[in-house]
Amino acid sequence: TKLGMTEFVQNVNYQRALQGELSRTINRFKEIESSRVHIAMSKKSLFVDTEDPATASVVLKLRHGRWLNDNQVQGIIHLVSSSVPRLKPQDVTVVDSSGKMLAGFNDKSTAQKVSSDQLEYQEKMEKNMENRVKTMLEKALGLDNAIVRASCLLDFNRREMTEERYFPENKVVRSEQILTETSGGTATNPRGVPGLRANVAKREKQKNSDTLEYQKEDKTVNYEIGKTTSVISEPTGEIIRNSVAVIVDGTYAKSKVKGGKQSWKYIPRTPEEMKTLENIVKRAVNFDPARGDAVEVANIPFETDKLMGNVEEIQKEGRFASIQKFKPVFKYTFLGIFLLFSFLFIVRPLTKWLTSNTLTEMDILKQLPKTVGELEKEYSGSMGRLGNATSVTQLLERDKDVSVDVIKDWMKDK
Repeated sequence: TKLGMTEFVQNVNYQRALQGELSRTINRFKEIESSRVHIAMSKKSLFVDTEDPATASVVLKLRHGRWLNDNQVQGIIHLVSSSVPRLKPQDVTVVDSSGKMLAGFNDKSTAQKVSSDQLEYQEKMEKNMENRVKTMLEKALGLDNAIVRASCLLDFNRREMTEERYFPENKVVRSEQILTETSGGTATNPRGVPGLRANVAKREKQKNSDTLEYQKEDKTVNYEIGKTTSVISEPTGEIIRNSVAVIVDGTYAKSKVKGGKQSWKYIPRTPEEMKTLENIVKRAVNFDPARGDAVEVANIPFETDKLMGNVEEIQKEGRFASIQKFKPVFKYTFLGIFLLFSFLFIVRPLTKWLTSNTLTEMDILKQLPKTVGELEKEYSGSMGRLGNATSVTQLLERDKDVSVDVIKDWMKDK
């Protein structure tokens, strides 16, 4: 450190370095182009209650066409919170460059929101139920002869219940207290004449008296009764209601129609078969009517192409019958067109060729064999040319230099 640097400057430099390191670490995500991290460090206090918590905010600039899922956002939050002292994950805010809140104060509580894990768990349960029913039906009906769709309504709320049960028959004396009170003595009976004489000071001597005795007993017994305390925590993801829809195919058989042709005929399944299939599906999905489960099994033909083929054949037969009515008209019309084309493109060209290709007398003479005189003339001409060629060859052999000069002059002229 530099000489004279205050503690405040050191803290600022430490905070900047921490923010820069976190930013460089976050930039290593392939979906993130750049990021900025801002941290508000907590201030130390003598009392924990008055200590301000640390907070942080992260600004992300995502690459074009990329986005972050919930797990990646939570990973960034825990990365920042774990790097800063006394920083909780709920005190970290994450936004993108467009100002959209990815995580922060607008988050709902965990008990109120349905996370992606819960949706994934629900889809997995539905797919498992569909696969269990479909594989069972395909074993009995054949491959691709059943379509199954399942929908599960799950309860992801967490509940805890404490239950206490008492058993009076299982009692044991825990404590017992007995309180006894006893008192005794004598008492005189009142005597004399009622009236004035009874109220004067002179009294007659009491001769008769009664003996008094008092006794009281209180008994308190405390019993210990058998008691059971149970804490029940219901698991999350409990099934509230199941709904299953199943479509099964019927059977197909070939039948003969008019003309001896064969066509496909759809044979639906009997009500007894449909009832049996429905009971099997209910057993497979753990059907509970008290829970409100629903199972529906329907019989619908799958191979509609086969049935449509029958309709097409019938339509073709109808069109063919309507065409048969106009068969004579088509017959004579086609015959007339054929004769016209034959006359225009066959008869006329042939007639023209026969009339224009008559041989003249000269053509006939040219086609006859050559006479003896003509052959002698051709022979004498070829012998003369041969003699000239022989003389030229002899001249070249006698005077080669002159012959070369002559040939050069010919080439220059050309």
